[in-house]
Amino acid sequence: MSGGAGDVSHYRVAERPGQAGAVLALPSLVVVALVGRLVNGVQLGLGTWLALVGVLWAGSVAFVALGLLIGLSLDEMAAGGAIGIAGTILAALGGLWVPVEIFPDSLRAVAHGLPSYRFAELGRNVAAGSAPVAATVPAMMGYTAVFAVLAVLMARRRPLFAVAG
Repeated sequence: MSGGAGDVSHYRVAERPGQAGAVLALPSLVVVALVGRLVNGVQLGLGTWLALVGVLWAGSVAFVALGLLIGLSLDEMAAGGAIGIAGTILAALGGLWVPVEIFPDSLRAVAHGLPSYRFAELGRNVAAGSAPVAATVPAMMGYTAVFAVLAVLMARRRPLFAVAG
């Protein structure tokens, strides 16, 4: 290869992008916990903080898989916007901005079926000092599995490559 202008080479971005995404989620969760404690004065014991960050880190894998699925399904120009829109919809309908208890019954049923609601439920339960609701962990595992399988299928159709030149 000449390496001159217009020369395009393809390089594999990452062998395991899901693992990279999960690792990158941890610092954000730690920062949010620190801000909660130091700036907003949230009072939890050290064990509860560690459990909270741990359970949310585990739950974040579902959203890493969803991000990979969206990123692999769309071209690079559309993926970022689509991920932003999906995140906004999941946050709004999942009850992250307002409690789902004020939603109409039909919308509340939708909220209870979203991964964002289940993810927040994990955090709420741990912060309250209780175990996650019985259906929450299997639901998050199910979302993770579905998103991951679909992302793998998309990756086989469209491998992860970056363009350098």
